[in-house]
Amino acid sequence: MVKKEEKFVAFIDKRFEQYCVENFDLDGDGKISEEEALKVLRIDCSCNEIESLDGLEYFRNLTYLDCSTNNIKGLCIKNEKLEFLDCSSCDIDYLCVRHCPNLRFLNMSQNPYYCEWLDLHYNTQLEELHIYECISVLVLVDANFCLHSLEDYMIDDDVEFLVWTEENRDLDVCPFCMDEESESDD
Repeated sequence: MVKKEEKFVAFIDKRFEQYCVENFDLDGDGKISEEEALKVLRIDCSCNEIESLDGLEYFRNLTYLDCSTNNIKGLCIKNEKLEFLDCSSCDIDYLCVRHCPNLRFLNMSQNPYYCEWLDLHYNTQLEELHIYECISVLVLVDANFCLHSLEDYMIDDDVEFLVWTEENRDLDVCPFCMDEESESDD
């Protein structure tokens, strides 16, 4: 009988790897297998001086992610099951959540260097949005998205909303995640 070769999560950041091994290494081998990653529903790696969440893509059943108060500069998450994301206080340069259609809570507050787009036009399930102490954020939402339905939106005066319509559909809103445009539209 041939034993199936086990694949492991490839981490770039040693602190994120250490957090995951300490919390999700079920067989005690000091690594996270793809199978172990699939069992994880919640990650709270806040306050760990993490600089990169590369490897997060293996945690495909994740519904909750708190990576706040870290040193993360950019975040591009592709997870259809993710409902909760707190990436506040990270000095984020860019955030892409276009591949998180079930996102209900987003806190990206206290990221003072974030001064580009926040593309939420695919996140029509969003109920709670926090964007305070961010500089000049332009939030892009779908025409069917009802801003008044948000339960809570703590927003600075520098934040503007732009409704995604046929006229502005060609805007390059997220250069970090545009590579799979055709796949996401299917």
